[in-house]
Amino acid sequence: MYKQMQEQTQQQTQEIQNAAIQKEAKTYLEKFIQSNEQAIWGGLVAVAVVVFASLKKILNAWTDKKVEEIKEGEE
Repeated sequence: MYKQMQEQTQQQTQEIQNAAIQKEAKTYLEKFIQSNEQAIWGGLVAVAVVVFASLKKILNAWTDKKVEEIKEGEE
């Protein structure tokens, strides 16, 4: 009986410790995400700018090519 109560107490203690560790980990992750949120958004904006600039260069090159094709067709 005593051993069973002791095991049950140990199990409950372990569950409480695990819950506390999980809560601490969750809090740490939330703070980490909040502190890095601005950096993440900055990175996304930078990627968007690079993609936009690349698309603009591609569109300009395609337009220039089409203009030259039209000029050659008129000659």
